[in-house]
Amino acid sequence: MIYEVIIRESIQIITSDKQSEAEVIRRWASLLFNLLAHKIYSAHLLSQPIYFLL
Repeated sequence: MIYEVIIRESIQIITSDKQSEAEVIRRWASLLFNLLAHKIYSAHLLSQPIYFLL
């Protein structure tokens, strides 16, 4: 699910012709930040005892 979003966004960034270099960098940075946030959140959930998930 998160990887589908990353692939879709990456294709959009690469194929869009009418972007400035700053816009491309901003979009890549946003994508990487969101991936990092997702990984941290997932790791946090996995570190919780099982009774918190019930």
